[in-house]
Amino acid sequence: MVQRARARETKGRQSPRRRKELMQPVPRKRRRDETQDRVAERLAQLRTWADTWPSADPPCTKIVKRRKVGKQPDDTGAVVASNREYAVVAQPPAYVAARIRVLEKHLVVDHASLCCEQEEFTNLSVEDWCNIASVEPDSKGLAPTQETLAAVWNASAFTLCLVHLKSREVVGYVYAALRTDSNQLIISHVKVDAAERGKRLGTLMIEAAEVHAKGRGWKYESCKLEVMESNVAAKRCYSRSGFRHIKSGYRTHTGCSLRWELWRKDLGMSCQCADIQ
Repeated sequence: MVQRARARETKGRQSPRRRKELMQPVPRKRRRDETQDRVAERLAQLRTWADTWPSADPPCTKIVKRRKVGKQPDDTGAVVASNREYAVVAQPPAYVAARIRVLEKHLVVDHASLCCEQEEFTNLSVEDWCNIASVEPDSKGLAPTQETLAAVWNASAFTLCLVHLKSREVVGYVYAALRTDSNQLIISHVKVDAAERGKRLGTLMIEAAEVHAKGRGWKYESCKLEVMESNVAAKRCYSRSGFRHIKSGYRTHTGCSLRWELWRKDLGMSCQCADIQ
């Protein structure tokens, strides 16, 4: 239909041979290549958006400048969990908030990258992808001067930063919240910078979130999170952390149907797989 309409518009200005070519249907391979080009262009736009710092100030990726991350609470925060190269830090200082926001936006890109085969992929806006990844869009007006941009520090939620001890850079974060109505710890975001993956840092951050929640006196009977079915690497991380697949089901986001899974870690309870009704 598009080709015929194009041919009608150019009728009189094209030679008979050219008009005949315009009337021919586009080959399947060409349509597939054009779709792939549009998807690649859309992903590039999302990555450009994610790399944009939410402040005109010079980006500050480091949690400390001249001091090492210490074991005692100070302006760098308290170390909750660590290994030889990385530390998970509580109460991150305000000046790394912009870095957390950039990581948060790259979490959105990670989700989008898993949905390239969806027909509606190129039609979804940045706000749509933010909603899919449970990330606040830029339109909310979050300021980089907050303690964190991933969540406001309060009695029922916290953000922990993953810090590379040698470079002092923030390379990941985990966001968790307490649901008092169901006595559950909800792990909403687990993000590790692409350059640092494959080192089981997601497992380290989940462990730190559980330890920190208990340290704050939170009482919960289980820990829950949701993950896209196609996110194999994340599910492998959650399985190592003791989570088990509980439910599966489809959700529709602005015409895009995605399959999600519910994973949970119970206290000594066996989990049975089921489908979301």
